[in-house]
Amino acid sequence: KVTWWSSSFDHNTKSRYCNEYREVQVNPNERIMMLHSPTAYKRNISPLRMLYSRNMGRELFTHAQCQEKPDIILCCLPLPEFAHAAVKYGRKHNVPVIIDVRDLWPDIYYRAVPRFLQPLAKAVIHFMKKNVGRTLAKAQAITGVSPLCVEWGCKLAKRAVTPNDRVNFISDEVHALSDDENSRFLKWWAELGVTPDTWNICFFGSLSIHSGVDTVIEAVKRLSSGHKDIRLIVGGAGDREQDFRELAKGYSSIVIPGFLNQKQMNSVMNISKCGVYCFHDSKQFAYMFGNKIIQYFSCGLPVINSLTGYSRTLLAEEHCGLTYTDGDVEDCMSKILYLYEHEQERKIMAGNSRSVFARMFEAAKVNQQFEAYFYDIIDNYNDNKETS
Repeated sequence: KVTWWSSSFDHNTKSRYCNEYREVQVNPNERIMMLHSPTAYKRNISPLRMLYSRNMGRELFTHAQCQEKPDIILCCLPLPEFAHAAVKYGRKHNVPVIIDVRDLWPDIYYRAVPRFLQPLAKAVIHFMKKNVGRTLAKAQAITGVSPLCVEWGCKLAKRAVTPNDRVNFISDEVHALSDDENSRFLKWWAELGVTPDTWNICFFGSLSIHSGVDTVIEAVKRLSSGHKDIRLIVGGAGDREQDFRELAKGYSSIVIPGFLNQKQMNSVMNISKCGVYCFHDSKQFAYMFGNKIIQYFSCGLPVINSLTGYSRTLLAEEHCGLTYTDGDVEDCMSKILYLYEHEQERKIMAGNSRSVFARMFEAAKVNQQFEAYFYDIIDNYNDNKETS
């Protein structure tokens, strides 16, 4: 039985699902607990976001006291306030806690702060990291979406990696469309200038200060005069959406439809040649392995990637994508042109992407891996209690 603690606030659309704490019984084995904060936020990195996060931590600890004690707690980082509340509850009620590192929080703030404020920010971030480290040190185990994430978490906790600390990848499923849905979406895309006959590159992600999609936009702009069939589809929303629209203004080769739902993304992936995974190449993102790469893999798309670290390593080892230097428009152009001009090689990479997805990221396999991991942590925790 799973109790999923979430929020009444939708991070993507910046709107509320409801205006109060609410429990939703999805089925006999699954509940969603929608915690409510009176404070919302418009910008992902802002004082209001920090206040919202603090409210969420308090709400989690308060409402968890009224629920049946769980056998185990899995809590993602971020939010650090959730993780702190989880280990606090775990210690009080004798429940093992796994912290799942999905983001190198608060390292993300380094890029968000103006240069002249960075000395002050460095001191604040150092204090925040110490707090996160203390939380991680109190957890029974640390997991993450890449080996680098697990190592980062253990280092912050000031301990070595143990057998309890393991990589558990993000999972996804192959989301098939019905014939009617596919026909309807193809018509919609055609109205935007995207068809099965154009050479389509898709990007999905948050359009924030961390996005490197501006490099890809510039690359496609330069390619557009000599390669009129190339299309870049930028799906997403965020603080910099208008900036990217201005950058692409006047170029029919760049389509920015706004936020896309799962079916809209699948429909354009089905007629795309590759997917783009582009963030500014900081440690914060180089350590990560994002769900968008896995989403591209699920539809058999090679990936053009801007990050060093685990993303570049996996794409190279599995021969299912190419990596360009972040911010280097010429290098990005060269990687797009390579796939454009070498169709047979692109198809080999596409097949490899599907194989990697089936072997490493398919939902049923990842879920089984997580389930076995939970039982290991519970057994180890109980064994340690008996011997202490």
